[in-house]
Amino acid sequence: MARELARMADELEGRVAAPPPEAFAERDRSLRAIARAAYRTRQERKRFLPEPLFSEPAWDMLLELFVAALDGKRIATKGLCGASGVPPSTAARYIDLLEETGLAVRSEDLADARRVFVAITPLGEQAMTAYLETLCSGRLGFAPELALLGTND
Repeated sequence: MARELARMADELEGRVAAPPPEAFAERDRSLRAIARAAYRTRQERKRFLPEPLFSEPAWDMLLELFVAALDGKRIATKGLCGASGVPPSTAARYIDLLEETGLAVRSEDLADARRVFVAITPLGEQAMTAYLETLCSGRLGFAPELALLGTND
């Protein structure tokens, strides 16, 4: 982290050339596609295998929050509960867990006090980015198979 902060400070001072914005945009498109494909493949399993075998509401929420962050969108708690596929009370417990682990944070809607938004934290974004980049890198041995996931947006 210290190295990254030093690199960023150097960029601000003009000592290191920052990557062009299009490099980040391409990376974000790839990460978004992989995150969406991961979510779709998890949902597709339900057609073939008993759903209780694969209940991962926190993972589904993280995928949804990650894609929303890349898209610059906000997600209300109600919407995130729907993405998790579990009852609202169970989803609320998972949101609590995501907050406790520092991966997500709630914030009030200033325009509507009845609504609460949930967002992925910088720590959550870093973790998801590192994981999805690992999937894409081939280090896990199945990067070529990712093409079969239908990663088109």
